Amino acid sequence: MAVANYLGTRLCPKPKVVNAEGMEESDSENSILVTGCKREDALYLGELLGRYAHQKWILVFNPAPKGNQRLFIVTFVAAEPADTLKEIRKFKIKAGTIVPATHDNGKDQPVRAFLWVQDHSQDSAIDAFARAVHGAVEEIAGNGTMIGDDSRISAQKIFDREIKAYELAHRRALSKMLWSATLHDLGMPAAKMK
Repeated sequence: MAVANYLGTRLCPKPKVVNAEGMEESDSENSILVTGCKREDALYLGELLGRYAHQKWILVFNPAPKGNQRLFIVTFVAAEPADTLKEIRKFKIKAGTIVPATHDNGKDQPVRAFLWVQDHSQDSAIDAFARAVHGAVEEIAGNGTMIGDDSRISAQKIFDREIKAYELAHRRALSKMLWSATLHDLGMPAAKMK
């Protein structure tokens, strides 16, 4: 998360980074959710972070009132937050990003499930899930872009190619920092000298 914050502040006007868990079908893995970036910079940041974390896929969703895709945000209080993925899967929802409940600035923040849909095939499942968890639903029109591959090796090559194209076009090269001591040491306490 520290790397996402560091890179995000160099690309986006007001980035906000939160821990998340990405789910696809029966798989899930650690993820992050970043908001506050313009589309092109968000793609670049996502590709950098996908490359750094050896992810298979990244999703960048760009809100647009006339967009033909949608992002549903289901906000709810979970009695057992660890069961959130199991609960979502009961409704045959195929993919999503789950931001767990947190305690922030003295306030409890509820669970948020971000569910991207390209058509209307999952509308009834999302509605049923939201009703089952007594969740509030926000629906945002826009367009999503998935970048990556089911093979981590192929995904890394795709991220490398897209990163290179962005950096050539924008004369900006944050990729050089991905394995630098600066990023490696983020969040690590300084070594004590004896």
